[in-house]
Amino acid sequence: MGKGKRAYAKTMVTTAAGGRKDERGKMEWEWLWTFVGCLHFVADVIKYGALKKYDRDNWKKVPPNKYINAAARHVAARGQGELVDRESGLPVLAHAITDLLFVMWHDLNAKKK
Repeated sequence: MGKGKRAYAKTMVTTAAGGRKDERGKMEWEWLWTFVGCLHFVADVIKYGALKKYDRDNWKKVPPNKYINAAARHVAARGQGELVDRESGLPVLAHAITDLLFVMWHDLNAKKK
């Protein structure tokens, strides 16, 4: 699977104090901080599945198409106005994102099997 377009820095950074840091070609992880609150809910969904419904790595044993279907159901539920999953009490879109992360993990690791 190709790398695709990723957010890489293109500059050498110079601080106000005169310090320099070469950021060229490095991932700009700081962009993710905007979504930390959302990612906490994703982590809660993973924890819910691991501790209350299945087991820790159960999702690795399930074909990815099952998670594509689950993501579609969660997105459809959100489209119909459901913000919170009735069973877990967590945002339905956190469930959809979790489902898609599982699919992506399967896709990225398929050739390693």
